[in-house]
Amino acid sequence: MTAAKTAKDEKANTDTVSEQQADLVKAEDRVA
Repeated sequence: MTAAKTAKDEKANTDTVSEQQADLVKAEDRVA
């Protein structure tokens, strides 16, 4: 695996986590 692919995968993982956190915030807003 190349370093470039690793960096790209890490960014994709970070984007996914950011989306999950945004979904959690929305859920908390609905509960509040």
